[in-house]
Amino acid sequence: MITKDLVWKALSAVTDPEMGYSIVELGLVYGIMIAEDEIRVEYTLTSPGCPAAEIIEEDMIMTLKNKFNIKVKPVLVWEPCWNPLMMSEELKIGLGYPV
Repeated sequence: MITKDLVWKALSAVTDPEMGYSIVELGLVYGIMIAEDEIRVEYTLTSPGCPAAEIIEEDMIMTLKNKFNIKVKPVLVWEPCWNPLMMSEELKIGLGYPV
């Protein structure tokens, strides 16, 4: 059975190649919906002009397809707008952001 927790864990392996951190740690994943035949992932990017956008989306699709053998529908959203405060506490501390 596919659960949100398992999907979050799998997405932790997907990294933003420019930042070098997982999209989960960066706070780029906004939501996960699991249907009978599909996993839908709402996510954002650090900026609208992110040159790694295609790489991130392809990696997300392949990671989840390989793990769960199910259709993956990534949905890019821009609201709320991403900012560094959305990062995990550990990453904020590691990068010197206030927590």
